[in-house]
Amino acid sequence: MAKFVIKTPVGELKYAFITQGRDESEKQDGTKWKKSIAFRCHKDSEEAKYLIGLIDEAWQDYVLNTPAIKKTPPKSLGYKLEKLEDGSLGDHYLFQFKTNKFLPSGQEAMIPIYNINGQPVKMEKGTMIGNGTRGCVFGTAGGYTNKGNYGITLYLTGIQIVKFAAYQANLNVSDLSQEVDEAEAFTGFGDDIPVAESEEVSL
Repeated sequence: MAKFVIKTPVGELKYAFITQGRDESEKQDGTKWKKSIAFRCHKDSEEAKYLIGLIDEAWQDYVLNTPAIKKTPPKSLGYKLEKLEDGSLGDHYLFQFKTNKFLPSGQEAMIPIYNINGQPVKMEKGTMIGNGTRGCVFGTAGGYTNKGNYGITLYLTGIQIVKFAAYQANLNVSDLSQEVDEAEAFTGFGDDIPVAESEEVSL
């Protein structure tokens, strides 16, 4: 199967779990703990059409190279309609990118985070990306087989933050500004967290 690289447009990021370090409750088995983030956009938007087109291409390639699938419909394709508080489905898709938090060796999988200028930044333990953050997600679309079910998983490989909103419990996300100006543009997590030294990143 070919490798399908995905980079989302700039948009709303939700449900981020990108904390660094191992919590005492986390076991050595990295398959039980994930780093993940969702890209949210309206189901009829150009962003949704673009991403679904890439995912459909990855699925067709997987079907072509996996004869056992035959005409079996996919169980999941890495995106779904957002569920509202009353249990109904809304008008926005959530494209869920994820990866195992720990490698089989026990070493933590590090997800690179870039600022608005494409520079990598360090994310200290305890810093949490909140709903209302805007940016884009980097990943790959890959086929999976699990107990006779088939589908596509969106694997998380990186995040670029355009506007950062720190996680706050009980914050009403609708109150957050959706405008991004030069003064609000995300360049890092604070003066005490220096920009990581790295070669120039092409985004």
